[in-house]
Amino acid sequence: MTCGEYITQTWPDTSSTLRLLIALISRPSTRPMREIDQVKVSLNEIETQIHFRLVGAPHTLAEICEAVAWVHAAVARTPSKKPSMVDFIVECRGNQTLSYCTRSVISPLINNLDRDTQCWLPLFPNTAVAIDCRRNLVCENSPLGLNISWDLLCFICGLEYEVDTETGFALYGQRSLVYPTRYLPTSESMQWHFQDLKKGELPPTGSFQGGERFNDLNECLTIGKDHLLGFWPEPLVTLGTEYNKDVDITKVRWTNPGDTETINDVYEKDGYTFGASISAPRLLSFNASMTYKIAHNRRNIYMSDFIGNMESIIDTPALVYSIQEGRAYVVPLISVVFHIGRVRAKVHKLSQYHVAPCEALANGGLAAFDAIRKSYQDPLAAKQPQNSKDGEVQVPYRVKDHLQSVYAALQVTVRQRSLLKRFFKEYLVGYELADIAHEYQSYNFKRHQLKDLVCWKPLVDEVHLVLFCEGLYDPIIRDPKSQAADGCVGRHHDTIPCGLDILTVSLPCLLHLSRRYNEPGSAYEWVIEGCKWHSRHSKGLVFFECDHSRAQHCQKLQSLKSKGQKHARMPDYDNLAKYQNGAIAFEDEVGAGTKLKRLSNADRTQVEPGKEWVVATVRQLRVAGDFEVALILTHLHHDRGESVGIVKPALLQTFCLFFSMFFKAVREPSRKTTSYDPNSRRGAFGVWWAF
Repeated sequence: MTCGEYITQTWPDTSSTLRLLIALISRPSTRPMREIDQVKVSLNEIETQIHFRLVGAPHTLAEICEAVAWVHAAVARTPSKKPSMVDFIVECRGNQTLSYCTRSVISPLINNLDRDTQCWLPLFPNTAVAIDCRRNLVCENSPLGLNISWDLLCFICGLEYEVDTETGFALYGQRSLVYPTRYLPTSESMQWHFQDLKKGELPPTGSFQGGERFNDLNECLTIGKDHLLGFWPEPLVTLGTEYNKDVDITKVRWTNPGDTETINDVYEKDGYTFGASISAPRLLSFNASMTYKIAHNRRNIYMSDFIGNMESIIDTPALVYSIQEGRAYVVPLISVVFHIGRVRAKVHKLSQYHVAPCEALANGGLAAFDAIRKSYQDPLAAKQPQNSKDGEVQVPYRVKDHLQSVYAALQVTVRQRSLLKRFFKEYLVGYELADIAHEYQSYNFKRHQLKDLVCWKPLVDEVHLVLFCEGLYDPIIRDPKSQAADGCVGRHHDTIPCGLDILTVSLPCLLHLSRRYNEPGSAYEWVIEGCKWHSRHSKGLVFFECDHSRAQHCQKLQSLKSKGQKHARMPDYDNLAKYQNGAIAFEDEVGAGTKLKRLSNADRTQVEPGKEWVVATVRQLRVAGDFEVALILTHLHHDRGESVGIVKPALLQTFCLFFSMFFKAVREPSRKTTSYDPNSRRGAFGVWWAF
């Protein structure tokens, strides 16, 4: 792709105007005001500077300003024997007039735009303005941003309205989101976070984290003499990467101790064997036997084809849920295996175990598989074991053996959960990820009430591995390559908002779940058994340009409809196939809108709880982006207290549970039952599973 092709693809509405304008820049000469396609342009060359003045529609001028700034950044970064210093000064004069000036040294560089095939690689994909207008990047406690005037900030970003959020206010445009993150007193600067909303993406209106709280726009404009417009990193779903050296992946904590349930140990039936024979002196004899899996031995899984088995779980879904954060993820099982393997390796500091991280790619399952395939034959320990005195050769412990142990431990939890989840049909049940990651000899079985999560509960029933965790950083992480080569390193912003019980599913995992219910190459009518995919768009489109004037009724929000409901419109297969790494937002079957306007404190109390979050919770995610997140289901009426509160099982469930345990104890009196310590660190309801 050449730079000219990149311009046509990125700014299709103004590409013809941009090409004519770039041609004027490449051959500068004084020209009077003339109309070029959609805008009026005048050019004035004074010594080594070129002055432009453009008059046109605000939205068109904003795109032109963005594209021209991109061109300057591209040619400035083009490899050459002598790097060129490119100045680009922009001024906004009214709503329909834009002027800027640059040095004439830019002209010969722009002539090579269509011939240079590399200049688009190191560009800034997440910023509307790619370079500093008047001064270099300002570094103070590692802020990253473009020093810009307030009027120019509003103009370039296309800001149109202000919205109150849970953590302060935010400013929105058709394709941009801006909100303050911190105030720098030494330079009297206000740092603003900028998010470039791609075409067709819904702007978020939920809780924004990672910065200070600012409630008043006028206050920010009063205390901030300068304004820094920050960058937004690309989010990806990739577990097991080292995206931040300051983050310790071994700090995986346990969930609240009061959410456990005491259940006696049980064996898992493997199958039944029946037979009949004829023998003398009796004519007929009948025998029957029952076999059991030894579910407590982690080494009962023998993987003859390690790479083949790892490849088979690339798209296998696994659910990770945080009670305290109120967030759930369905990610590839191989990503969980690889991530826990890296955590376990870091726990063994004395043994100097090491598992190399994977790359931050859009498909986390493929990224983990590629990393495993490259290093599975490598020794796990940095220091090789020495041979014993009797001459016995010590075989080094390999990464393959280490990951096999992790996978076997996860399979144990899968089998045990399949037995126990029938007692807690209304709960999310699973095991502690921290117990597995830290190689505890006992695994803690937990349950969480799904009263407020019924909208995505059918999907959970299709997932066999469920893990609870706290302290596992957001698997939606940034791409280090998207950061500027120079300048300061920006802070990490969580992509998925906390406290709203949002379930995020990767698209490969979603297709893996629904593969049994849809024919290959056909439309995705069924998500799972009994639940149809309903597209609110009249043509079944999933990825399209949303009408921001009616954002509260945007048809991008998909729905799940039960089998008995009518009028389920299938999504367009061709439209969906173009965005295999896209994101799809599902809302509850009832559906509700939210008004995008500034709400006073008095107005907030009149809004029905939960309804203002329907759109708010899904706008944090890129809809047509290049990352793996694919599914979010939100609920309308969210009560944080009820969601986190753990309700004991009903009397009938409890009776059935103890009756089952008593019946098994009568049949197998020699078996030992698992005891628990009421004074243990997990509390009176702690469960200790000995595997």
